[in-house]
Amino acid sequence: MAKLLKILGKSVGIILEWLLAFVIVFAFLIRTSPVQTFLAKQTANYLSDELNAKVKIDKVDIVFFDQVALDGFIVYDQEKDTLLAAKTVFATLDDYNLSTLNFKVGKVRLDEAYGHLKKDKNGVSNLKFIVDYFKSDKPSSGKKLQLDIHTVDLSNSRFRYDDDRKEPKDFGMDFAHLDVSNVNGSFDNISIVGSDVKANIANLTAKEKSGLDLKSFSTTATVGVNGIHLANVDIDVNESKLNAPKFNLIYSGYDDFTHFVDSVKFDGELATSTISMKDVSFFAHDLEGMDEMVQIKGEVKDVVSKLKIRNLDLRVR
Repeated sequence: MAKLLKILGKSVGIILEWLLAFVIVFAFLIRTSPVQTFLAKQTANYLSDELNAKVKIDKVDIVFFDQVALDGFIVYDQEKDTLLAAKTVFATLDDYNLSTLNFKVGKVRLDEAYGHLKKDKNGVSNLKFIVDYFKSDKPSSGKKLQLDIHTVDLSNSRFRYDDDRKEPKDFGMDFAHLDVSNVNGSFDNISIVGSDVKANIANLTAKEKSGLDLKSFSTTATVGVNGIHLANVDIDVNESKLNAPKFNLIYSGYDDFTHFVDSVKFDGELATSTISMKDVSFFAHDLEGMDEMVQIKGEVKDVVSKLKIRNLDLRVR
């Protein structure tokens, strides 16, 4: 019996040694250029076949089993235009549960990301084929995708949106034709449940083609199909500095932004803030030409065309 136990002990030891050797060799091979190139090609081919659209990945770098980096990542839409791209996408996976559709991601980093959403003359989005892919023909189980991400870092990124049903505007923010570049910032404690997104935003900077220069933006945000709800807002944009315990934009759908003045309602409490009417005119085009500086404190309600300000402390400089 003792001899048998000795043999079993040696056998288990040998098996463990082989397993350890296999893990070491696998970890080494997976970091080599030929293996990473092979993984990139296979991953891109799989995604291309699944989505029925071209996907390109130059390199897959598996840092460890729960960490992956994609270099030269591009997804094309079905018109063969770039839908989403990034020089580098890095992500760590902390935990997941497929049965409850619950995923927890540690960190995501996007370097030189680029996204371009479009709607054609018929109002069909170039993202539709991806949305359709994730739709199920089976009856809904009632489960919603829940995605929690600890941190997302954006570096030198650019995002565009074009609605070909709308003619471009010559002045101010054109919500049917947006082009936001030099996007940098951090998003923490992100939670995505169904169509609702929550996040803490810190030091977000960006420039829009209209001339709007977002120098700093920090807040706790909730974005859904019926509104954008912001708490503890600090905005430094062009000549304006705004501080608000709450600042909400209420709408019935994202298309309301194409008729911003009459369709998007304000619901805000402003602490003492300095606002340039020139900056306001980027959103309310009828105010073009005004350049007064206003110091304001109070509550802001309703759409721009029917704006109501309560408990007002207003000083024009």
